[in-house]
Amino acid sequence: MKTRIALAALLALASLLAHRPQASAQFDNSALFFQRSLPERQGLYLRANSLFFNKNNEYFNRIADGYTLFGNQSLLAVGLVPGHGLELLAGVFAQKDFGTTGWRHLQPELRVRWRPDSLSQLILGTLDGPLLHQMLEPVYDFERALELPQEWGLQYRRAGRLAQLDAWIAWDRMLYPGDSLQERMGGGLRADLPLALGERLSALAQAQLTGMHRGGQIDASPEPLETAFNSALGLRLEAELAGPLLRKFWFSAHSIGWKDFSPNYKAKFEDGHGWFLNLGLEREKVGLVLSYWQADEFLSTHGGDLYVSASRTYKHPTYLLAHRQLIVLRYWHQVPIGPDASLVSRFEPHYDPAFRRFEFSMGLYLNFGRSFRLLDELP
Repeated sequence: MKTRIALAALLALASLLAHRPQASAQFDNSALFFQRSLPERQGLYLRANSLFFNKNNEYFNRIADGYTLFGNQSLLAVGLVPGHGLELLAGVFAQKDFGTTGWRHLQPELRVRWRPDSLSQLILGTLDGPLLHQMLEPVYDFERALELPQEWGLQYRRAGRLAQLDAWIAWDRMLYPGDSLQERMGGGLRADLPLALGERLSALAQAQLTGMHRGGQIDASPEPLETAFNSALGLRLEAELAGPLLRKFWFSAHSIGWKDFSPNYKAKFEDGHGWFLNLGLEREKVGLVLSYWQADEFLSTHGGDLYVSASRTYKHPTYLLAHRQLIVLRYWHQVPIGPDASLVSRFEPHYDPAFRRFEFSMGLYLNFGRSFRLLDELP
């Protein structure tokens, strides 16, 4: 009960902050955003989204498995914008993993978004996520967008000029009396405070939080209650460049923590800490990021497999590596295809000193999203 109250408090905190246009926490994933929002103008709309993805992880270590994600996510929905900042969307979301005979996800799409003013929005139902949360990868894994693309719950976002904010609660499993499984929920908060340093130089103070809770008061599960959180505090410095080759240079440093608050401690490590450093160079539609990760006894509720100290592999589930180090080079290239589609390629080699091994992942993504107006005037 206390955990549910704490996660709900994230939304209350959101109402105290303001927001300007969003900046990327690690590097630019905006071309891969699965947007669900409709235009503000009154009318009846057809919303269509399609993301083709291929991500190949060539990993051979004992912490993170190597595998390939290859498939498509599609959304087809009808949206109504009656005015007064209200937006309703209903349709079908489907994910097809290639090489299978069935569907990985075939779910309804239901959401209400209310914009009481030009700065803020409240979303109930299908949330704006996962990539739209724009979190650091040790805190919130990029691959959640390919494996758990729908989040259901409550979300508050505010878009002013003083800070950036996104706060949400995602309800992962409902609990009914006598269920053999626990209720499961998660949530997060991202708050960025811009600090103007000059015409071409800017800074962003950043705070992030994710949490998960498993339990319940009316379940029949023998499993103990679990509650855990990750937090991140850091600073991002960014310089706009006028040269013909480079348009942007940036550096970020974050302190990232892990804490298990479960009354009957279950996780492999009760608490842990890591440092995440990133150096980025960007030009139009091309980016290169060098990342360094160092951590001790670090776990995560939503973060990427490579960054943790306890194995998430299929063949080595009990393997522990308390001290983690990674050096990662990330390259991305975006090719716009008209105003509504983009082709994105990514290549991400990394070196793991513990295993003395170079490994890599690579991906190719084609993303399309558009709202079609069906009726200009509502009766």
